Amino acid sequence: MFKILATVGVLGAIALYYSAGPGSKLDEGMVRQMYESEAHATLSRDPKALCALFSTKLQLKQEVLIMGQTVTETMNQQQACEGARKSFEVFAGIGAKVDGILTIEYHYNIDKITLTPNRKTALVQLSRTLKMGEQLMQYTSESNEVVRREWGQVHITKVDAKTRVRMHAGGMMAPELFLQEQ
Repeated sequence: MFKILATVGVLGAIALYYSAGPGSKLDEGMVRQMYESEAHATLSRDPKALCALFSTKLQLKQEVLIMGQTVTETMNQQQACEGARKSFEVFAGIGAKVDGILTIEYHYNIDKITLTPNRKTALVQLSRTLKMGEQLMQYTSESNEVVRREWGQVHITKVDAKTRVRMHAGGMMAPELFLQEQ
């Protein structure tokens, strides 16, 4: 009886490993669903949900062009999660400064998904646009990302992005006023 239970346990562990563990396969639908979840987290202003999409092994590199200057930064998962939290706080602060809730519009377009031959990772080329307050601020980015299925979840593992930030405060206020710390 013990041998039967041990055999069933080993077979169950092997099945779990291949269905949900590092041995699990990735498909294009899973990748698209993960980016849909990212859009939902962004529009919901939910940094925890956004952070849940980042691998613990995340390597994020981005070049940001803002007000004529380019800033290059690299982040791991913890830093990217903190950045998401701070970004949503900034959005709320800007909304307060313009006497209302700041509207957010977010769009993404997946240009190409390439699954690796072993179907454990996917290389994704995509573009994103985030508009705040209609035309108050606009972020546009293009990125190459590596997505991996880890323990049944699809995570972003590596990001190489270029982002352009445009501000159109108009007569409402000067950009330096709504970007300064409170």
